[in-house]
Amino acid sequence: MPEAGVFFMTTYVLLWTLVLAESVLLFVLLRQVGHAYLAQLPVSEREGVPVGRRLPDVPTVTSDGAQTLSTFVTIRPYTAVVLVTPTCPICRGAIDALRATTAQLPWLGGAVLVEGTSVDRYSDVSAWGKLGLITDKTARQLQVRATPFAFVVDTEAQVVAKGIVNTVDDLQRLLEPAKDAIEAID
Repeated sequence: MPEAGVFFMTTYVLLWTLVLAESVLLFVLLRQVGHAYLAQLPVSEREGVPVGRRLPDVPTVTSDGAQTLSTFVTIRPYTAVVLVTPTCPICRGAIDALRATTAQLPWLGGAVLVEGTSVDRYSDVSAWGKLGLITDKTARQLQVRATPFAFVVDTEAQVVAKGIVNTVDDLQRLLEPAKDAIEAID
């Protein structure tokens, strides 16, 4: 009979050990979900030039190596300016979303600013939009730390909307104020 008591005691201890391990694992997973939620949600409000202010002129290097000053003042009613980095794995998708969206909306221009030392990875942007290379200092001037980050600006380079653009839906959400203004004119 003592063998049955040892068996039940062993299983009892094992059960509580597993419950404690599962509780720790659940806590870690909930913490990670919380970090992911907090990392995505408030970035749009904290980062970037505030909505309503003018996007500053920034020194850029074009794909052919020429130094220029990007003013973002355009003849199109609105321009989406997307900031990316060469090491960002989802930035390519954001640029593809911008290209597809500018092809669908005649009133929207596109510009891509690459933070780093080379625009080679994004050289195809020159065929449909503006492409420029910026420095870390310029990215700080634009108050952006997370990429891909987009600004939607009007003809006078006033920021209409801003935020992280991981998907086409994110870009569409940023374009809502511009679409509303265009529809109000028509």
